[in-house]
Amino acid sequence: RILELSDEALLAVTAPEEKTLLRVGFAEYLAPHHLPNLLAKFRRAHPNCELSLILGMGVDLFPSLDEGTLDLVFAGPEAANGTLLWEEQLVWTGPGEEVADSIEADHNDSPLDLVLMHPPCSYRQIAFDSLTKLGQPWKMSIEANSVQAVQSAIRAGLGVSVLPRSAVAEDLSFLSGESLPELPNTSVMSYVRSDQSHPYAQRFIDFLLASVEAG
Repeated sequence: RILELSDEALLAVTAPEEKTLLRVGFAEYLAPHHLPNLLAKFRRAHPNCELSLILGMGVDLFPSLDEGTLDLVFAGPEAANGTLLWEEQLVWTGPGEEVADSIEADHNDSPLDLVLMHPPCSYRQIAFDSLTKLGQPWKMSIEANSVQAVQSAIRAGLGVSVLPRSAVAEDLSFLSGESLPELPNTSVMSYVRSDQSHPYAQRFIDFLLASVEAG
């Protein structure tokens, strides 16, 4: 904790002195569940940076970046000119161990109930393709418009879903089994406007990277 406070103090004294607004768009399906704590730490380290955060589908955030209403976007590889920050494992998630047990019992028998976001979420097709390749029948249980809605449906026992590992809430479980195929990694990219340099954009990217690497 002492080292964290030291790092925050160093960042604070080297930051620009004037109040500056940084408008960040974050693809909700990539947002780590501890993102609010990360934002609070960044604010403490950069008291002159006024943060504005928008969560949404990645494809919906890029027009705002192009129009200049966002300064920085974190999303998947849906657009050009992004910078790869890290790769993260996609995982199957459900409400508890009893779900995994029921999946094993129903292997290749009953369709697997899926809780996924609306198109164009790329995780939908990954889930469909991987289950079909394995020969595991599936059916859509819930189509949601946010990760929060997906997680609420999972908690209610309405099905299982595919999410990046860091986006899985602490009260949900990681699932595995013969009827759940291994999933690929997903890429987390940063996007900034090529015609504009923001004094806090790279600082925010570096801060996020350091936080992820620290676990």
